Amino acid sequence: MATLHVVWLLISLGNIKETIGVISVSLENKGLTSIPGDLRSDVGIIKFGSNKISTIKREDFNDKYPKLEELSFTHNQIRSIEYGCFRETRISKLLFGSNLLTTIPDLRQVKTTLTILDFNNNEIARVSNDVLEYLVYLRELNLGENPVATLSDMTKILPSLNSLDVEGIPLECCNTATWMKRAPGVNLVLTLSTYPCESPLHWASFKWAQITEAMLQKQSCPEERPAFSPSLRLLDNNMISSLIPISKVYH
Repeated sequence: MATLHVVWLLISLGNIKETIGVISVSLENKGLTSIPGDLRSDVGIIKFGSNKISTIKREDFNDKYPKLEELSFTHNQIRSIEYGCFRETRISKLLFGSNLLTTIPDLRQVKTTLTILDFNNNEIARVSNDVLEYLVYLRELNLGENPVATLSDMTKILPSLNSLDVEGIPLECCNTATWMKRAPGVNLVLTLSTYPCESPLHWASFKWAQITEAMLQKQSCPEERPAFSPSLRLLDNNMISSLIPISKVYH
């Protein structure tokens, strides 16, 4: 009975294909809001594209799919990925393009297998060294279309990286970006917008090819601004007025 249930679920939700011994399950555009729990254990590729999934939990993948190599979650609503996900898989390719992530999740469970990682078109504003430096086998990273202003030297953080996509990122072109000019010399294919600089403002009309390493070295970076409290954004004039005590003077 349990076997029949699994077969019915897979037939009703998605398509199963086998190519060169790798089982692929497509669950794209099915209106899913969470990860189904009854997928076959020998699956190698799962595609969850164009659904409404918002959270990935440890219980969704941990210790379930020992042959899992590729996962695609493009065009969902993912905001949260629990710490410690994907244990006992052999995932080499993770696609999170077009979601709502604001930070890079913990991927230590796949640090020895992950080679391709896509975060294109999310809401990631900061990429610190510690969230990536353990991915020593990562070859391709896509951070394009995120509000990341500055990036550390990825050639030092990720020793195996040979492709970095930052197209659509509004860069602060200053001395911390000097390493990007050296990318071709370390066999890194770097993809940027034609006019990548948001600041300094007078460089906004410069193509990347027009900006030299010497120019970047001479350009100081702006000091990091303190985080703006979202709660303050909600205060309108009436609310602010209500916070100011008004004393009435009676004669």
